[in-house]
Formats: sequence, C-alpha cells, structure tokens
Amino acid sequence: MAEAAPAGAEGGEGVVPSPRRRPDIGTPDPADSPRKGASNISTSTSSFEAGVQHDPNLNRLAVNMFTKTEQYLQGELDAVLGEYHLLTEMNRRTEAKYREMRDTGRETQTAIELLNAKYLELEPCLRWRGCN
Repeated sequence: MAEAAPAGAEGGEGVVPSPRRRPDIGTPDPADSPRKGASNISTSTSSFEAGVQHDPNLNRLAVNMFTKTEQYLQGELDAVLGEYHLLTEMNRRTEAKYREMRDTGRETQTAIELLNAKYLELEPCLRWRGCN
C-alpha cells in the first residue's frame, strides 16, 4: 500500500510556501505588512525586534498611557492611605473618649460607694427618728 504524500507535496519537494512569505526570496511580503494595506495594526510590538522601525506616535501614546495609569494608581493609593490615616485618627480619639468615659464611670462608682457607706452609717439614726 502506498503512503499518501504530504498535503501540497508536488514533484517530491514537499514544501508549501507560506501565504505571508514570498516564495522566491523567503522574506515577508510587504503587502502583508500591517503598515500597508487596510490593516491599522502597528508593527511596533516589542523593543527586542532587531531592525524593526518603531512608530514614534505609538511610543508617545504608550508613554502617555503608562503615565496616566501611574497617576490613577497613585491617586487610588493616596485615597486608601488617607482613609487609613483617618481611621487611625478616629481610633485614637475613640480610645481617648472611652478612657475618659471609663474614668468618669470609676469616679461615679467611687462616689456611689461613699454615699452608700454614709447612708449605712446614718441608717440607725434615721430609724431612731422614724424617718425610714
């Protein structure tokens, strides 16, 4: 049984030219370039591509985008930091207020205990006079 030849194999060569390469020289077809034709895709994809000309307008837009993103994130962080400082100050003042209330409660408790002690001392005298 004969094996099937690979798709596109003609005359034993077996190499199918890529639709994006010119078969005569093996380089990308300029008509397929994003800079040519109806496509609006930029060719600037990476700074690691040797010999590729980058679009200065795209570079300016990217820098502008990253600057604005940085400003936005910095604003968000500043807002969170401001809320953190506000909560810290609120907690500090709340703690001071509760401390003041605790001290007032203790003073009130001491005053009530003194009044109860004085009442207990005066109770026999009040009973003797019948003012109970």
